[in-house]
Amino acid sequence: MKVHITNIYGHSSVSTALKAQNRTADIARTVLNFNELGIYCYNVNADSEKMLSTRLDGIIASIGYEDIVIFQYPTWNDFRFDKSLISRMGHYRGLKKIFFVHDILSLMFESNRCHLKEHIDFFNQADLIILPSQRMADFLYAEGLTVRKTVIQKMWDFPVTIDQTIVPKFRKVINFAGNPDLPKFEFVKDWSYDGVES
Repeated sequence: MKVHITNIYGHSSVSTALKAQNRTADIARTVLNFNELGIYCYNVNADSEKMLSTRLDGIIASIGYEDIVIFQYPTWNDFRFDKSLISRMGHYRGLKKIFFVHDILSLMFESNRCHLKEHIDFFNQADLIILPSQRMADFLYAEGLTVRKTVIQKMWDFPVTIDQTIVPKFRKVINFAGNPDLPKFEFVKDWSYDGVES
């Protein structure tokens, strides 16, 4: 039995989504010896069904029966791609699918909310789902999520090289990983908590 993790490529080098998935996959590969399943960002609508099928076969070629796949969602390709990839994995007997959810497109913008049921139905194909907060888990379960096993990834660990000869001065600071210029993250600019820098 092998453990695999998906990883996205082909995004801008400043993409927060790219950095988050690349770092997660890097830890999985280097520390846990997981196998990487590389996914390139492209216009999936340019693919015929046969072309998409061939592309998916290449991505999952190293998967075997009884393996485990950690699927980092979303791939930021069209949702058709994500659904097709998970459907294709369904052909492997005993394969366990873990969805590691970074973002949910139908919750990011009010205009996408109409797709929430479709996303929850998609998530219900997972054997286990990793979510960023208990609040999100509670919301998704209230909206129809039926996955029995949930793990909450409460805090992201950021791997860094440490010079252990230097003893840093303690600072109360929060580092924000998103783009503060986006309207949904304006709270970062209005940070007003005494004693904690942002």
